[in-house]
Amino acid sequence: MKKTLTLTLATAALLAAAASASAAKPVPYAGKTSGGHKITFAVKKNVAWGLSTGIPVTCVPIQGNVTAPTVGVDLFDGTNWGFRIHGKVQKYKEDRKPYAYYNEVEMNHDVTIRRTGRGRVAGKLRLQYSFLIPRYPIGTFNIYSCLGTATFKARARG
Repeated sequence: MKKTLTLTLATAALLAAAASASAAKPVPYAGKTSGGHKITFAVKKNVAWGLSTGIPVTCVPIQGNVTAPTVGVDLFDGTNWGFRIHGKVQKYKEDRKPYAYYNEVEMNHDVTIRRTGRGRVAGKLRLQYSFLIPRYPIGTFNIYSCLGTATFKARARG
């Protein structure tokens, strides 16, 4: 009876230690995007948290005016969001200040992340927004539409 009780308690202790070790800490990931920017995030329970990188964005005037398009890098900051790693498109919106404009705009984000092997993930990021630039004479303006996309690959670092 004592052997059975001791064996049962020892088995329960080992199972509890294994369960706490597997649910312990998020695994950090790092990699590069197709635009050459570093991407970092952490994965816990098949969800990517704290995704942060830069995305090349092109803003073009959509009215046919003579104004030139602008090109720059916007921060893709998903630090407040968790993205499931399942290969499907996940969408979210946020109000942030872009690189090419002086006020906040509503940014539309699309994120797709999938596993490509043990400790490796790949995905696609898309960022879209638009804004108005006032011009002279008063009452005229240019409408700009901006789009940025990037693919990425990342590996577990830990």
